[in-house]
Amino acid sequence: MSSIMSKSDRYENARKLIEDGPCTPLTTITLQDLCDYLQVTARTINRRIAAGELPPGIKRGREKVWRLIDIRKWLEKQLKKAQRFLAIVK
Repeated sequence: MSSIMSKSDRYENARKLIEDGPCTPLTTITLQDLCDYLQVTARTINRRIAAGELPPGIKRGREKVWRLIDIRKWLEKQLKKAQRFLAIVK
């Protein structure tokens, strides 16, 4: 069995972690988890942070991580924006 996961497998693992995983104020996710979930590259994540479209991460040693609670709040805000847009379009 190959240890290389498909894009859809990586997305599903990240989705389970971000949407369904346990969440405390200390729970963090990695850049790779965020990339897999949003299905974008690390460069796109950095562009979105610079544009103020994503919450900034926290440096932990050499890596950047995000508090899961911040990502969930951001996702809720994005969902509300989409719902408002769809209500206007109807």
